Amino acid sequence: MFSNDSISLNELPKVEDLILKRLPTRYKYTQIIRRTGTVLIAIAIALFLQSRNADLAYALSRAKWASGPIMLAWIVLPLLEHRVRGYAVRQLDLVYRSGLIWRKTTAIAFGRVQHIEVKQDVLSRWFSLASLELYTAGGRAGDLCIPGLDRDDADKLRDYILAAGGNG
Repeated sequence: MFSNDSISLNELPKVEDLILKRLPTRYKYTQIIRRTGTVLIAIAIALFLQSRNADLAYALSRAKWASGPIMLAWIVLPLLEHRVRGYAVRQLDLVYRSGLIWRKTTAIAFGRVQHIEVKQDVLSRWFSLASLELYTAGGRAGDLCIPGLDRDDADKLRDYILAAGGNG
């Protein structure tokens, strides 16, 4: 006979109680390098434009006092953000938490995964890191991306999720 009993919300497991595995420390350094490079390019473009136009030079000289602290905070943010990023592999799903200001927790059931990619850019390869991107049915973009995993861990996770997906 069919049964669909009610469940109390207090009986459900709490995602907040999960013990998350943190991303490797090397990942925050890749973020700092990327962000510093972006800021240096922005500064170079501003200096070039400033040298070409006197009115723009005045505007940029006023803006640098406001943009300097913002750029510095943007570069330093990965140091703080690293503490809250993490993932947990459970029997039937993968949970990823990120966000320093806006906390985001995503859980993907292995049985819903259609496709998995392990990606590396040049900087990630240099630090032996990779991103694991999971796609579920109906989505155009990756439904979950965990950046900054050890390359070996990303490969192991991919293989485990693919094997577990057929059993879920």
